[in-house]
Amino acid sequence: MAAIPFVLVLFVVSYSYTAGAGAAVFTITNWCPDMVYPASSKDVLGLGFGLPSGDTMHTGASAGSSGKIWGRTGCTLDAHGNGTCETGDCAGQQVCNVPGKPPATVAEFTLGDTVDYYDLSLADGFNIPISFGCDDAPGALVCMDPGCSDAKHRPDDSKVHTCPANSSYHVVFCPAASML
Repeated sequence: MAAIPFVLVLFVVSYSYTAGAGAAVFTITNWCPDMVYPASSKDVLGLGFGLPSGDTMHTGASAGSSGKIWGRTGCTLDAHGNGTCETGDCAGQQVCNVPGKPPATVAEFTLGDTVDYYDLSLADGFNIPISFGCDDAPGALVCMDPGCSDAKHRPDDSKVHTCPANSSYHVVFCPAASML
């Protein structure tokens, strides 16, 4: 008899955690020929490592989070995570707690309780091709060059898209034309 209440408690706790968690999942893939160091503003996504060509990683953020994701290139970091990146550098740190140094192609997001907002921005310049989208919206936003029409080119451009809250997002560095 003692097992039934324990199972019931476990179910209620598990349901409460997943139902109220309000989290979005981000899948980040690197198809660039070289290592890319994914970064996020205020380290909202717990990034700060090298992502080899062809590799994918998963991370998440809770409702109410907002931030930017970009790929840093040409990085030379020591064993302590100190060094520099040619593009998107974070003041010489492996984990970003400051905005990246331009140029950087940026995926921006704001996670809400019922609706999430996302866009691509070239306001900080262009360093690598990127695609960004969610499972619940048709097609991803794609920037293959500095003139791409899917991205904001100035901070006041209105190119924001929406997805239902708690969506799964995909960021691809150097997306292949065949994937689009």
